[in-house]
Amino acid sequence: MGFEKHLHLHTIIMLRDLIRKWWQCELGFADRDGVVAEWDAGKITPPPNDFCRLSLFSPEGLKRCAQSVRVLATRFKESPKLRRAQVHECHLGLCVLGAPVYAGGEFAGMIFVEGFLGEPQSEAAAERMKMRTRELNPGQTDLDRAAVRIPVLGARDQERLADMLEWAATDLANFEADQLRVRT
Repeated sequence: MGFEKHLHLHTIIMLRDLIRKWWQCELGFADRDGVVAEWDAGKITPPPNDFCRLSLFSPEGLKRCAQSVRVLATRFKESPKLRRAQVHECHLGLCVLGAPVYAGGEFAGMIFVEGFLGEPQSEAAAERMKMRTRELNPGQTDLDRAAVRIPVLGARDQERLADMLEWAATDLANFEADQLRVRT
């Protein structure tokens, strides 16, 4: 299922805007193999999180980010009864929260949000993240200041975000079903 046609749906536009406003995170889509088509096409929306941005704009960082997303997609693909949103820790130690999208009863991909923490970081964890980021992209960004700006979504916010992603996944599946009915 190509997600490009879904980017202009009111549900997705509204969800993307709310996620950006409330949590300073970016909404993404991955296909059934965990491939983020926008990233593969070089269409990377610069996320507000400096660590994610520096990673995504580094060839090795982009590769690692893509692998982090694939891990979560593989979890959904290999567990077809898993229908709830799940969280996974990325290569930098940030969270990726995704919800599976099913079309015609088959896993078609996932909708996800990445680049936040589940709880405030320890100094040691922040230093590890800064070190990993400098290895990927040795730019002049002030990572000390960036570390304090990483969004922190506690359990309550993660539950709300998961609900929103699951709702959007259901809406995408319904849209696909409607499109199939129109074509047949």
